[in-house]
Amino acid sequence: MSLPTLNKYHKKPYQAIDPALPALQQTGRTVIVTGGNSGIGYAIARSFVKANAARVIILGRRKDVVASAAAKLQEEGCQFGSGTDVQGRTCDISDLKSTEHLWKALESEGTFVDVLVLSAASYGATEKILDGGLSKVWGEFESNVRSTLDMTERFYKQKAADRGQTKAR
Repeated sequence: MSLPTLNKYHKKPYQAIDPALPALQQTGRTVIVTGGNSGIGYAIARSFVKANAARVIILGRRKDVVASAAAKLQEEGCQFGSGTDVQGRTCDISDLKSTEHLWKALESEGTFVDVLVLSAASYGATEKILDGGLSKVWGEFESNVRSTLDMTERFYKQKAADRGQTKAR
């Protein structure tokens, strides 16, 4: 891979972005990571655990996979000396009823989300767009565009009950 504007790239985290640095601590914050049960989403969730977020909620479609990933993150947090509460919740972000249920549950629990990481995605088809057909293309749109807008809007409009929070700008 050749990127003419970049002289240096990293394959591993480096000191300046180490989540254990005091300047990068997330103490007191609640974080949601979509697609947090594997891949980049898991690595991001792990960094928030290492940065001592109060709570990291990972979302995924499959209950068993999400539960397993949350348990593993919680265990890793203990190894880091982090007191982060890691939760795994089942939520299909491409399903509006599923995301509505999630945000209503968070509100009823009094949970204010400080950080939203949108890491879930559906990877496009390898065939031509018309060969995939409308239902496949529309499914990709719902997963990658509508779901991102839906989660972002719900994050923006959440109620900050007596926390003195300001809305994201």
